[in-house]
Amino acid sequence: MNLLRPRLKYLLHPGAFCLALLVLLLYMVMRDAGLYPTIMGDEWTYSSLSRLTPFRETIIPSYLYFSLYRLTNQCGDAFIGCSQLINAVLFVGAAPFIYLVARRVANAPVAAIVALLAVAGPANSYAGYYMPEAMYFCAFWAFSALVFWFFDRRSTRRLLCSAAVLGLMAMIKVHAMFLVPAYCAFLVYAAWAGRDDAGAPHWLRRAATWVGLALLTALAVRMAVGYLFAGAHGLGLFGQMYGQQASFHADGFTRIRQALANLRGHIMALGLLAGLPLAAMLLHAFTPALRGKHGEKSSALMAYTFLMMGALLGVTVLFTAAVSGHGAESNARLHMRYYDFLLPLLLILAGSHINHALPVLSWRRKAAAALIPAALIVYASVALIPAYSPNFIDSPALFGFTTKRGVFYVLSACALLALGYWVVSMRRGAQLFVFLLTPLLAVVGAHHINKLRAGFKEPDTFIKAGMFARDYLGAEDRARLVLVGEDPADLFKTRFMIDDTKVELKILPRGQAITDLPEHVRWLLVIGPYPAAPGTVTRVSHHGFKLVERAGAAPASYTVNFSLEDGAQDHVRMWGMSYREDWGRWSLGKTAYLEFARALPRQLRLNFEAAAYGPNAGQEFVFRIGAEERRIKVPGEYTKLSVEFATSGEEQLVMIEVPQPTSPQQLGQSQDSRPLGIGLKSIEVEDLAK
Repeated sequence: MNLLRPRLKYLLHPGAFCLALLVLLLYMVMRDAGLYPTIMGDEWTYSSLSRLTPFRETIIPSYLYFSLYRLTNQCGDAFIGCSQLINAVLFVGAAPFIYLVARRVANAPVAAIVALLAVAGPANSYAGYYMPEAMYFCAFWAFSALVFWFFDRRSTRRLLCSAAVLGLMAMIKVHAMFLVPAYCAFLVYAAWAGRDDAGAPHWLRRAATWVGLALLTALAVRMAVGYLFAGAHGLGLFGQMYGQQASFHADGFTRIRQALANLRGHIMALGLLAGLPLAAMLLHAFTPALRGKHGEKSSALMAYTFLMMGALLGVTVLFTAAVSGHGAESNARLHMRYYDFLLPLLLILAGSHINHALPVLSWRRKAAAALIPAALIVYASVALIPAYSPNFIDSPALFGFTTKRGVFYVLSACALLALGYWVVSMRRGAQLFVFLLTPLLAVVGAHHINKLRAGFKEPDTFIKAGMFARDYLGAEDRARLVLVGEDPADLFKTRFMIDDTKVELKILPRGQAITDLPEHVRWLLVIGPYPAAPGTVTRVSHHGFKLVERAGAAPASYTVNFSLEDGAQDHVRMWGMSYREDWGRWSLGKTAYLEFARALPRQLRLNFEAAAYGPNAGQEFVFRIGAEERRIKVPGEYTKLSVEFATSGEEQLVMIEVPQPTSPQQLGQSQDSRPLGIGLKSIEVEDLAK
């Protein structure tokens, strides 16, 4: 470890720290590029609520998150990639705040390494998902830095700043509410720690004042900002979804046995991931000499870590026990993502032992403190995996630790080695934990998670079906679409790619008949082997899915989406039209033709979205079907228009005559020589007889 000492000084330079963060940011962006939706339906919920739903209709009051991620609408179909970029920036943006907290108890190089390791750990895999974890991670560490800023100089102004941020955090994730008891308890601790401050009131009275001010401030900020976003709808603390869950699971305390069983798994996991910091906390709690030598700042960090970890661990195990048995929920799941943003606190505790002038303590005292964490590591190595199921979503750090049995034993041995070395020398043991074990956990976790997630960069049948339906159907048709399949999570992926909140799901066992469709449904996107529903016609069939239309609805053979590739719509042929563009197509020359594969209805309305080019704007275009013609003025901006026809029932051809075809070259706009007339996004033939 002495070899590292001369090199660590280079991390004192802010430029080196910023460069390391930039490299980490680039790594995260490149790692997550091309990743399709992974966590369903959480990603669908947060994507649809932030991008497609008015604030006054959201079922979760995460208004700050929604307002920031609504910007991803500016990215069009690339909104997933934009959300991942924002996530990566926010995750890396937490590093300066972690550094500020670590700097209180460690020198600058160690604090910088701790901050880098904290954001480089397996938890940064959350940056790849359309979820608020990255924003909440950054907000929590900004909040923690403000809490310790208040602790250093206990002023009302600093107290109000931390409380206001806590109120804002509740509009990123409702889970911030669970931090309130620990925050209030820490304010009581701060009052007790400052009981000897000159001129200060009695510490109990001071604590009551601080807690009251903090609660009122956090509540006022939460209510005021919520009202600004969503009016009276924004005043609900939990929102409709979490409010219903809280009501439904009010009997969670009756499942105390399940909660204790789940708590056993979390304690084993913490022993594996942070055995040395846990030993340090035990030693600190029962060694007055160490507390005196370490000083007030280390004691405050210990208290804050204990209170926050204890509160969230309790909430996590009670929640798991309450929902166990519902859907995919199981008491074997370890929902560490509800508190893994706290884990850097334990890393900071280990870092605090590296460069402090620690007192000489009996090895017996240190061994006694290390005994419980060591026993947890040994116990977990034989009891964790059979009883619990860590996965890359619920517990990414533990997932990397436990994926391979051989790696599991090696990492467990390293954790025991660091703990044993700590008994001999606290400084050297902490160095092993921070500089060896923690980077190993980061690398191993990243390897296994990235290897698993590589499969999510290849679109499966459900992703392909969603992308096809999004491009094939117009907005009105997507609103009348039902997805049919056997797994809700897979169908959420399809709906995510269709990107429309009006799309409905119908969950059926494989092979079961499709019945009881609502009247408004026109389209069925059937994924899997299902018999044809009565009164439906298959319009498109691909490997693994098919698009089905109900009889009696306007047939697909009468709908044209001009933004699709040539050959994608075999029910219509077109002449006098230019190549496709993202928005649709331009007509070429004097006349454009659309020939449908089946005869047009006798009484029809032609609905289309179009814009005229250049001097054609405001002039009359002639639409002709058989002997019938209609003249309509088309504006220069895209507008929805319609014309009605009476036909013989045998015509299949629609002709559009352009008044004045003009090229951009003629107008001096570019070298484009195409004679343009009308730009068409879509056309739909509505049968007026139905």
